[in-house]
Formats: sequence, structure tokens, C-alpha cells
Amino acid sequence: MTPLALLRINYRLLCFPLHLIEDVATAQLDDHDPIRLAYERFLVRCDRTAALHLGDTDAAERAQDLRRHILGVQLTIARRRRRIRQQRDADGAARMAQWEARQQHKERLRAAKVVSLFEYIESVPAP
Repeated sequence: MTPLALLRINYRLLCFPLHLIEDVATAQLDDHDPIRLAYERFLVRCDRTAALHLGDTDAAERAQDLRRHILGVQLTIARRRRRIRQQRDADGAARMAQWEARQQHKERLRAAKVVSLFEYIESVPAP
């Protein structure tokens, strides 16, 4: 048995518990969970290293599939954050427009010398 074949066997033995952890433990976590994404990135690095140094095509395919999954999740997260930011910006613009409309209304009332009822009551001298 060549040393490279022996290393491949050892890597596959090492990989089994790592992928078992991925299947069992991280499956309990949400796809967007940072811990799960970090663990999946770790597995990608392990599989890429094995593919590069050991010529393991299965590891290369696993790394590519998992990387594609991670990129999809990251894209979903980025889109969600952008939607939230856009909604927050739209809400802020709407509040600013309402505030400006109130200010303009107050200015028009002052220009027309309209006094609110409470201001009138306070300005009338008590008998």
C-alpha cells in the first residue's frame, strides 16, 4: 500500500465523525446560524486540502457542493439584510416627510395668525 493511499484512508476515517457531526448536530441549527456556517467552512477547508494534497476527487466534490450551499445561504442573508435596510430607510423617509408636512402646516398657521384653542385660553386674562 502506498503512503498516499494510506493517507487517503486515514483522511476518510477522520472525515466520518466530522461529517456525522455535520449531519446530526448542525442539522439542529438553522441554515443561517453563524456556528453552522463556520463549521461548514471548516469542512470545506478540510475537503479542499484533502483534494489538493491527496488527489481525493470525492473530497473535492464534497467541498464544491458544500461551498455552493454556503454561498446560497450567504446570498439569502445578504438579500434579507438589504430588504431590512431598504425598509428601514423607507420608514425613515416617510417619518421625515410627515414631520416636514407638520412643520409646513404649523408655518402656514402662524402665517395666517391662527391660534390654537389652548394658546387662546392661556392668553385670555382670568376674571
